Amino acid sequence: METNTDGIVSLSTATLVWLFGVLVFLPLAEDIDPGGLPILVSLVVFVAFTVFLVRGLKDFSNLIDTASETMVKRLIRRKRRDRTRRMRIRIRIALEAASIAVIYLLYSPMLSRIHPSVNGIGTIIALLGIGWILLRNAGTQR
Repeated sequence: METNTDGIVSLSTATLVWLFGVLVFLPLAEDIDPGGLPILVSLVVFVAFTVFLVRGLKDFSNLIDTASETMVKRLIRRKRRDRTRRMRIRIRIALEAASIAVIYLLYSPMLSRIHPSVNGIGTIIALLGIGWILLRNAGTQR
């Protein structure tokens, strides 16, 4: 499978925006003006992170397919098609659910600076997304 370098660059940029925003700019904003500046900085980091993350996630499905195929090849030595297909589907489901959890954990520091209830809504959305992935693929696992 072919990897798109634009997706990798966008995900790398999103990672750098998150690292600098959460680990540098948010603590600095808290020290400078604890009242209003952290909310503003959190919103700016949130928007920038989201823009680059959305750009990078366009090719994320191909990356999950490649990772699941690689894991299946390492886990299954014999070439039985039915077992390989089921294992590939299960690994893809696990990777998609883990991706939602990781994305939520990356957003959590910014959301909690805006307001704790916004972070709670993000938790609910992440859990519903994981549940949707599991239920959507429940019939294909057999």
